[in-house]
Amino acid sequence: MADNYYLTSPQGSQVNLGSWLDAEKGPDFGARDVLKQTFAESPFAEGRQFAFEHAGARRMSFPLLAASGGAGLSLDALHAVLSRSARPGAYIDLKPDGVPTAEMVRFDVIGGQVKLDDYTVHLQRVARRRLTVELETQPYGYWPTWIVLASSASVGVPGRLALSSLVGDVPGEGRLVIQGTTASHGMAAGSWFPDFLSWWIGPSAGVRPWLGPSPISGFGGQSFPAGSEIANFGATGHRYYSGGVGSFVKLAGLDGGDAPFWAPLLGGRYRLFAVARLTPSGAPPWQLTADLADELEITPLASNMQVATLAPAVASGSPGAYGAQPSLGFSLLDLGELNIPQPGASAGDFVGELRLWGKSASPVLAATATLDIAGAWLHRLDAPGGLLVRGLAQPSIGDATYAGRLHVRGDARDTRFHLFSSADLTADPTTNALRIRSAAQHYQGGYPYCGASAAYLNVMAGIRRANAGATDPLVNQANLTLGVSLVYRPRFAFLKGI
Repeated sequence: MADNYYLTSPQGSQVNLGSWLDAEKGPDFGARDVLKQTFAESPFAEGRQFAFEHAGARRMSFPLLAASGGAGLSLDALHAVLSRSARPGAYIDLKPDGVPTAEMVRFDVIGGQVKLDDYTVHLQRVARRRLTVELETQPYGYWPTWIVLASSASVGVPGRLALSSLVGDVPGEGRLVIQGTTASHGMAAGSWFPDFLSWWIGPSAGVRPWLGPSPISGFGGQSFPAGSEIANFGATGHRYYSGGVGSFVKLAGLDGGDAPFWAPLLGGRYRLFAVARLTPSGAPPWQLTADLADELEITPLASNMQVATLAPAVASGSPGAYGAQPSLGFSLLDLGELNIPQPGASAGDFVGELRLWGKSASPVLAATATLDIAGAWLHRLDAPGGLLVRGLAQPSIGDATYAGRLHVRGDARDTRFHLFSSADLTADPTTNALRIRSAAQHYQGGYPYCGASAAYLNVMAGIRRANAGATDPLVNQANLTLGVSLVYRPRFAFLKGI
């Protein structure tokens, strides 16, 4: 057997560089220049400090002793074919001796050239020529196949999917598809559509982004917890104002002893969403916010929180006195960003507290007002994940003619909607290019990269009622389910196992 290096041109023609490889010199796969590190220096300290590292382009080099008749071509024609192949858009499959065909690793070519090393009359007389094919490629290779990591036609939200075991020594590029299902609307088709999506890839079963009031309950497909799992701040709510009308009061707290919330690997940057409901319809709105405090609850830690307004629930009819109609569902409120410190080896090392605050927006209190907190969702910002703030119902939430699938593609670095009629949810919309639209204007976040620590895909959604004007807040009105699929393409620093 021999080494085979299949170079495929942008036009699809293929040549095997291994057929003319100069065995004495051998190929250079450019591994030395892939990872580059940058260090910081200061006149006030000895030595240097590591700043960051990044992966640059890989430069491969293949010295050849080209021969006339190779690939059925003359020497000049072969030289021309190699020059046309070493261009952006090409790719090369590496299959050294002993590597199975199914484990060939492919590198995308971003640039290249063919150099004439030297010209000698003696080599030309015997129809030989020394050439060097130089290729600039992406830093990491991949298997040209897609492997299913998780797939389900119906996932209750908030929910999660366990991922299959992964292959590769570099995080693989994934493709994520999320689609609302007919059953998820809970009402007649065309009335309700998923309009907010949150997804992120978590490292272990102990890291749970859904925080119920107990403090962790109802996670894994239960959209609406049972009454015993809802934190109720009811008719005695007026007692919170003993310290002064309109001041924020602490409604709930989750301290460091509440394992497994402070489990290792949970520290990082998060976006916090509260799932809450305020009744009756005549009650004044409430304002909610949250923060993270130190162990003595004196100093809030690094947080960038905002105040969200919770309007009273209105069953039907006019929006009510406060200009909103969240219906009888739970509103999904964005409470801002948290920085949670990394805990130590045990769950009890960090003894701070996550606190939920609230107050009535009006000094006129409703003695019968009831504030229900069904739970909170933590969306991790420094892990593979993203937020779709609106847009799964197109052309607008006021005219929800089309449902949609959100496609997030790590290999192409893009997001898009595939839109189709709600009466045709099973059809494949990819055949109609007019129904493919960019999701960039509504999508915030990154792409699905699946590394060694990837274990679970966490998903959350909210829906918005399709009324003219479309001013309704996000709610969970009915048990909401999503169709979710995640596939990935294994990537490698060089070859499998190397």
